[in-house]
Amino acid sequence: TTVDQLGASNGIRSPWRIQVGQRLTVPAGSAPGTVTPTPTAPSSEQRYLRMDAPSANETVPMTFTARGTGAGLFEGNVVVTAYNEANQQLARQIVILQGSNVGTGAPGTWTAPLTVTVPNGTRGYVEVTSPQSNVAPVRVNVIYGQPPASAAACRGRSRSPWHW
Repeated sequence: TTVDQLGASNGIRSPWRIQVGQRLTVPAGSAPGTVTPTPTAPSSEQRYLRMDAPSANETVPMTFTARGTGAGLFEGNVVVTAYNEANQQLARQIVILQGSNVGTGAPGTWTAPLTVTVPNGTRGYVEVTSPQSNVAPVRVNVIYGQPPASAAACRGRSRSPWHW
């Protein structure tokens, strides 16, 4: 019995969606033969999602790049979303892990450019998820844009040497 035969007998279009412990119907007339091992799903220890940038509480420009690593993610899918503190979505990018065999659970890297349009100094967070991968989302608090300069800081500035 091949993986394709098992999938066809059980109405499963994508054989990689067969789960450990799932009950399957074995097609009638299957004769014992050479067994070809199929890759197993990564264990929870091999499944992870990390964000390397931005760092916690970092002030990021309005256009910035979030990046990180992951492994054991369903089809290598990664969703990166920027929110404000009111949990309103500001930007979202869907990206795929980059690397050899990431679609079958191998480790890889991800990069997601994001642009937000909010007042400088807006607090929020960037969240990274991988739907259908059974990994916890990663969340990092950030400040978007430069915080507004205070009036006192502006008064203390010296004039340009070119101003006469």
